[in-house]
Amino acid sequence: PVGSVLKHMEKDRYDLVFTMAVLEHIHPDSEWIFNHIARITKSYLITLEAETDEHWRIFPRNYRDIFEGLGFKQVEQSTGESIKLPKYTLRIFKKK
Repeated sequence: PVGSVLKHMEKDRYDLVFTMAVLEHIHPDSEWIFNHIARITKSYLITLEAETDEHWRIFPRNYRDIFEGLGFKQVEQSTGESIKLPKYTLRIFKKK
């Protein structure tokens, strides 16, 4: 499983981590994965996720709150409207 792989990756391994329509499917019982994503990210994290969509396979959450709580600062935010994904939020974070 992905969680097993993340746990063993070294700290600050990747200059940039990008997610698109992946984190929204993480069950609340598995939110520990966000800690590992933050740990392996050296500089930038970009998320493009459906943060407010209601669907049985989607767990809405605010990624700004999550990743700023894990040592990142959001440097940009926009909707996915310009790329025809109006239900999505694009966020760019820089590790502090």
